[in-house]
Amino acid sequence: MIRYIGILEKEPGTLWGIWFPDLPGCITASETAEQALGQAPDAMRLWVDHAKECGEELPKARTIEELRQDAWVADALSKGHAAVLVSLSPE
Repeated sequence: MIRYIGILEKEPGTLWGIWFPDLPGCITASETAEQALGQAPDAMRLWVDHAKECGEELPKARTIEELRQDAWVADALSKGHAAVLVSLSPE
């Protein structure tokens, strides 16, 4: 099973969004947090499938401790956004 930490966030006037620090460009957004969380595995699947088609290796999933050293993640967490673990079953 593949697992990556995503950042669940909501800014005033925007949709709920999830982005994955270890999967550049992998994002999803929806009207509710629950919908965004439900869409996250599909977004990851599309990202992973595209990477594999391009012959790329999947990035190593960092721990929350490692991610806290990332300026973007640290900023998001300091604003009250949440780290969420998203799992993807292998095909």
